[in-house]
Amino acid sequence: MGRVPFERRRLAAVVLGAAVGLVLAEPAFARKSKLPPGGRTIGGPGVARLAQGETVRVLTSPTDLAMCITGLGAGKGDARLWLEDPSNNSSLVRKGQIRTLCLTRKFAEIECLGPGSCVVEWRIDAQ
Repeated sequence: MGRVPFERRRLAAVVLGAAVGLVLAEPAFARKSKLPPGGRTIGGPGVARLAQGETVRVLTSPTDLAMCITGLGAGKGDARLWLEDPSNNSSLVRKGQIRTLCLTRKFAEIECLGPGSCVVEWRIDAQ
């Protein structure tokens, strides 16, 4: 039995490496966002993975901005979308629900209320 030439072994290694890379990367690019960007999108789409009690700011503007934040609950816990003032300007997002909140404000945040961790797909659009 003869030896396999170096070029063939190198080509086989490259093909095998590329195939393994595609298999491992496939879920990342095959999964479609349920909140794809639209014609007025100014932030996101993104995914917030938060522990219970954690808050993340997803948009900040130096001036008031007419915007809508849309969130899709995908984790165990409930989350709250809010624009500047959570006591008056918020919307509760439960698992499997899509909620949108529209106001003129300077920032948008997502807060995980729990119980447990939260995963929220989000997008911000100009009004």
